Amino acid sequence: MRDRTSKEQRLSRRAVMVAAGVGIGTGAFPAHAQSSEGDLAQEIQALPNISGHEHWGSIPIIGNCDGGFHADLKAGIEPENASLFDLLFEPYSGMNFQAMGVDPHADAKAQGLESMADWGRKDPQSAWQSAKRIYQPARSTGWFSCTAQGIQALYDVDLHALFDDSSSNIEPVLRLDQAIRERYRSLVAWYKEAMQKLRIETILRPVQLEFGYRQDNAGERDILSPLLRIDQYCSFYQKRTSAIEFCVQHTGVDPKNADEFREFLSKCFEAADKTGFRGTKQLQAYSRPLNFERPKDSDVCFEATDDREKRRIFGNFVVYECMELTAKRDWPHQVHVGTHNVPRSEPLALEPLVRAFPQVRFVLLHCWPFIRESAYLAKSRPNVFLDTCWTPVLSPAIFREFMDLTVGYLPDIKVCIGHDSTSIEMAAGSAAVSRSILSQVLEERIQSKFLTMDSAIALAKRYLADNAREVYRL
Repeated sequence: MRDRTSKEQRLSRRAVMVAAGVGIGTGAFPAHAQSSEGDLAQEIQALPNISGHEHWGSIPIIGNCDGGFHADLKAGIEPENASLFDLLFEPYSGMNFQAMGVDPHADAKAQGLESMADWGRKDPQSAWQSAKRIYQPARSTGWFSCTAQGIQALYDVDLHALFDDSSSNIEPVLRLDQAIRERYRSLVAWYKEAMQKLRIETILRPVQLEFGYRQDNAGERDILSPLLRIDQYCSFYQKRTSAIEFCVQHTGVDPKNADEFREFLSKCFEAADKTGFRGTKQLQAYSRPLNFERPKDSDVCFEATDDREKRRIFGNFVVYECMELTAKRDWPHQVHVGTHNVPRSEPLALEPLVRAFPQVRFVLLHCWPFIRESAYLAKSRPNVFLDTCWTPVLSPAIFREFMDLTVGYLPDIKVCIGHDSTSIEMAAGSAAVSRSILSQVLEERIQSKFLTMDSAIALAKRYLADNAREVYRL
């Protein structure tokens, strides 16, 4: 609940404006219809945020293996030598370089090193000059904007100014690099400090089952709730990763048929439940259409195969069995929609699955370029919700499109604002972009008399935290 004194002061200011006849026709509207853009932005800045989808720790210095990012396999991994280059050349940056048709690590490889992060640790002067050249065409992207705003918010350093500096003075870059190194040496403590500053209450992160059993720093569990990735189960026979081997060893079941696979999944979910998991997540939209039909056991192939149709049917089997177990626990289920594998990641294909499990709260992630289709599904089905995560990183304009459509079309309980970032610095920038654009959109609705100040703030509270709190039963 907002501070009562603050509210009374705001209403008092409006009343004075009305009494003084400020503006044309101010006396024709009740005080609660008036608005000050600065007041609204300040109110929204002060609201808490729950990010329902994050990948913090998915940076080069922590790295990955065949089972996924190490940060998804073990809680509280704290790197000893993280750097600015780990934040600049993290996984999401690769999409921009791919679009440019360049290898961002080519200069580093020419020096006999594997990556820009390695070069930055060995020779920051030379690596920085290379980074400035490589990044020049990408500095207008949402990714760079979010990273820059996050660094500004958390380190009080203007990344754009560092890139614009044509001198050979490396000292400001080295100071920022050193500040990042110091914070990442106590990463969990840094998470907690930064989250308090950013007003992020908690995050949810999709991880592997073994995350619940392995840890370097148990304190990371204080700031997140894990979600169980089901992707590895969908490719069980095609790719026996370390994450899958852990599940087989932990459950004692190496399934060879439908009944054994159900037993295997049931034991995996039981283990996840006992270790505090709060839901499930899948990313099949990156590799196949989202039309899941429930197959007969006799139609499912329980072995590795080169037949794509057989693999698709097996995936259907796994998804339906996982949804049964998710429904049993009153868990939500996250589904990637759009952004890759377009147009086969179109969300309307999910409707049969959504109808089959009305007790499961389906959260559609990203949604772009299918924002309209996703919003339609959320409006037509009571168990479908949307998460804006990653859209500011793709482009602030895409997040603006999301807000322009959903505010006014969907009930306020349907949208969550998350960030989907590989680092807390990127999340900080995404949060800044999200709050700013949300303020602008709601201010326009107030000025058009579609919303009052109080109803706009109530919507912002739901989008930023309350809806996620309800969806994930936090």
